[in-house]
Amino acid sequence: MLSEEQIKELRDSIELSKIISRNVKLQKRGNNLIGLCPFHSEKTPSFNVNDDDGFYHCFGCGANGDAISFIRNFEGKSFIEALETIADISGLKIPLNNLENENIFNEKRQLLEITSLSSSFYSSKLFSKDGSFALKYIKSRGLNDDSINKFKIGYSTQFGLKKYLNERGYKDDLIFKAGLLRNDRNNEMQEVFRGRLIFPIFDKKNNVIGFGGRALNNSKVKYINSPNSIIFQKSDILYGISHLQRDLLKDNSLLIVEGYIDVISIFQSKVAQAVAPLGTAITVSQIESIWKKNKRPVLCLDGDVAGENAAWRFIIKVLPIIKTGFEITFAWLPKNMDPDEMLNNLKEEFIHIIRNPQSLIDTIWNILQKKYDPINPDTRALLWSEVKKTVNLINDKNLKQSYSDEVYKRINESRNNNKIINTNIQRSFTNSKKIRAFIGKNNLLDAVFLILLNHPKLALDYSEELVRIDFNNKIKNKILLILLDMIITKQDLDKIEFSNYLKDNNLIDTVNNLDTQSIIKWIGYNPSKKTLNEIKDNFSDLLNRNFNYKQRI
Repeated sequence: MLSEEQIKELRDSIELSKIISRNVKLQKRGNNLIGLCPFHSEKTPSFNVNDDDGFYHCFGCGANGDAISFIRNFEGKSFIEALETIADISGLKIPLNNLENENIFNEKRQLLEITSLSSSFYSSKLFSKDGSFALKYIKSRGLNDDSINKFKIGYSTQFGLKKYLNERGYKDDLIFKAGLLRNDRNNEMQEVFRGRLIFPIFDKKNNVIGFGGRALNNSKVKYINSPNSIIFQKSDILYGISHLQRDLLKDNSLLIVEGYIDVISIFQSKVAQAVAPLGTAITVSQIESIWKKNKRPVLCLDGDVAGENAAWRFIIKVLPIIKTGFEITFAWLPKNMDPDEMLNNLKEEFIHIIRNPQSLIDTIWNILQKKYDPINPDTRALLWSEVKKTVNLINDKNLKQSYSDEVYKRINESRNNNKIINTNIQRSFTNSKKIRAFIGKNNLLDAVFLILLNHPKLALDYSEELVRIDFNNKIKNKILLILLDMIITKQDLDKIEFSNYLKDNNLIDTVNNLDTQSIIKWIGYNPSKKTLNEIKDNFSDLLNRNFNYKQRI
């Protein structure tokens, strides 16, 4: 560990303004320099830098500190990483305490040289005759040359890297330690990445520290990563964190996604920023790294059972470490669609989803409501018990209290709703004052139509009743027939997929022309905010009322 004197010497080795001016445009004003604060949005400069004292201070948000704190807060680096950054800029060497440290330092340096050279080798192969198929594939996924070059995407031939590195003076034992060679069954050295699309993995300083390889044939293992080494720890690294653009992070979401291509596609689109864990469940260390970049990241998930299970595992991991001022939100994508596919085919829909994510408490509540039927008093008790137990995992006292208050509020609302459900007319979410016993036929039909648009799966359970419906509107009747036809072959049809179909077939205008707010006011709730189970009884009641209305006529 460095002494106080050594830290001070390093900190004083370069003017503070030289460090800050890499990211902030500074202008001389008296004895100080001034610029727009990088820690909050402002139009009038209030960020002051004093080189004589070695301190900065913002009169707008109160941010202040020295060179080390600026690098740590602005760039999200650790204390040691901040010292290394200063050393890199000033040209000084961080003193090493003993021979063992010096040996480790030298080995790290050599391994980084090997991974850097290997990245160049793989990149050159992508643009060679050998890599033509890989290049064609990556272009078919919508990636342009600029993105390919910025992320240094490459291709690994069956052999050639070992010879390339040997010729440059690197022995097999070091190449092995860099994770690029392994022993085969005959105990001979073999290259790890062969016949694969290569994604270099970078640290925060943009050093290549490892690789991910995607199979382009029918390999049993689709993706492989470099093994852990002294420069590469899979559980600490996030793919894409090296390429985050701070200016875009201010106004755009930071997404947590699954794949390398997802990260690159989002980077290329500029609709958001993205990072991804390396093929394993996200770790506490990785979550904390993400929060340093953005206090409200969005986890992108498939809107199916597997996605919900992944979300629940994530929730259980994040609740004990979440603190006041930090959040996690959830973006549910259509089934079997990833961000890359949506950007290429449903870009506007993707933007809408990520800009309107589901909150953590809503996700907890909705997942548990699907697990425990809120209508049944026995399972309802289990729902209330588990949701209380779940939020109790939060260690931050203020946040735990806030979540507990919200849970009790929802439980009370649930009690009131269930009182309504148990009335003679079995009506959900509303009371008799909101829906009169006898109402106009158009209101009934509009309500049925709006609920179906938000919950297409209802058509499966009520198909016999729905075929008897006449909306007195040719387009609405056509939409209903389309829905009844689609639900037979696609029983997991969701709102987004159905809406996209209507858009593609020029039927969406009828949906957009609905007086949605009047319908919501009339039925007493917003169908898009309710789950299928919550809405079912009310939907059945509305259908019955429609047929009873006809009988009265």
